[in-house]
Amino acid sequence: MSLPALLVLATGGLVFLGLLFTAIRNPLAGIYIFVFLSSITDTPELPVVGDRLVAADFIMIATIASAGLRGMLTRPAPRGAQALDLLGLVFIGLCSVSSLLATLASDEPGRPLLFLLIYVYGYLCFRLIVRAIDTPERFVRLCLAWALGGALVTVVGLLASSDIYRPEWTYDPIINRINSTMKSSGQVSSYLGPALFIFGYMAVHRGLRVWQRLVAIGLLAGAAVVLLGTGSRISFVILVFSIVYLLASMAKAHGRSFQRGPVLAAALIGVAAFGVYSLSVWDDHTQSYGLVTTSPFERALRIFSETSEMSDAGAADWGGTRYEETETVFAHWGDNPFWGVGSGLFSSTYHLNEVHNTYFSILGENGLPAFAVFLLWWLLMAAHLLRAALTVRGAEAQFAARLIFGAFLALCIYQVTTNGMRQRPFWITPAVALAGTALLRRGSRSEAPAPAATIAVAP
Repeated sequence: MSLPALLVLATGGLVFLGLLFTAIRNPLAGIYIFVFLSSITDTPELPVVGDRLVAADFIMIATIASAGLRGMLTRPAPRGAQALDLLGLVFIGLCSVSSLLATLASDEPGRPLLFLLIYVYGYLCFRLIVRAIDTPERFVRLCLAWALGGALVTVVGLLASSDIYRPEWTYDPIINRINSTMKSSGQVSSYLGPALFIFGYMAVHRGLRVWQRLVAIGLLAGAAVVLLGTGSRISFVILVFSIVYLLASMAKAHGRSFQRGPVLAAALIGVAAFGVYSLSVWDDHTQSYGLVTTSPFERALRIFSETSEMSDAGAADWGGTRYEETETVFAHWGDNPFWGVGSGLFSSTYHLNEVHNTYFSILGENGLPAFAVFLLWWLLMAAHLLRAALTVRGAEAQFAARLIFGAFLALCIYQVTTNGMRQRPFWITPAVALAGTALLRRGSRSEAPAPAATIAVAP
């Protein structure tokens, strides 16, 4: 190894040790670091766990241990979120029983045991964030950590898109889909999708200086380009949903704290340009879709266009292999109705890819009780966030609550084509949403400053 490489490795090691020590001393700082570092999942593989554990996880494991010793994990859940908190615990308990039974009965016990540990770890992340983010200032810092992570994904993704800086780890060298700092292009929208809503709030809030708002607008536009460049159909859907939702929320926002005009004008120009581009790709029949030949920026549009023109197109044509996976779940879940085949064992049991759907993967791998509790948990969480968006008082709080609900919906969309339980945003997003909503509702009841009042102000 060359001397420069050794110096880089040594510097990186020292920085990581410093962050680890910070997390142990201050669990709140550990949470912020974890949320930021969750934007980087493209890391070298490790023994046993492979690439399932990244730097962010080692930070969070230390944070959870430190927080547990300080009693932070046993604090009561925020007011109004106790039932949701309990349902999350019941759900992870059912998944754990399923995984333990599979570990005892399976020919490959290491796999369900590994996923058991991953799910329990994810739940502990959720549990800690819900309890630790209990002041407006802490909520602001967490959102800023996510915004910084989103900015990193956006900048690296833009550089990879433009060929300015395009090392092999930033894109798929065969089909050219943009990965940015993520392990795969499909993971980009799980982190960047919710970050769009933070960028959107910052772009219109007068608490930021003009140049800072311009940076937020630029990040919004850049993130849109990166999401399109992933070549992922679900990223395309999340992008369209998020932009429409953001514009509708901005149009309803009122009060002296917002300056919507420049953002809405820029957004309308961008939407118009995107619409023209989309129509040109949609109507272009000079070439057919090809996995290697089609540009990732055109991939989703071409697939949708060609499928829509098929007179006999069915669910299998729209869903591809994902339809086959889901069909297999429904055909065989009755074979193991109560506990499923075990976490992570769907592929080896049915000789298919894993179920690229969070909801139905739970049914197939963890059984009907876990599936029912999860649906109840998720639906009640959506209802809780929606109610907050409709009932909190104050223009800033209302706008923030609407965007929190939008970020959660973006995650729900993402779960339709991905097994999200094994990814960090699955646990981070609802935890941040619950913590932020609790603060907004508390501020609405007491007329004290809500986190929305300071969300655009650096700590």
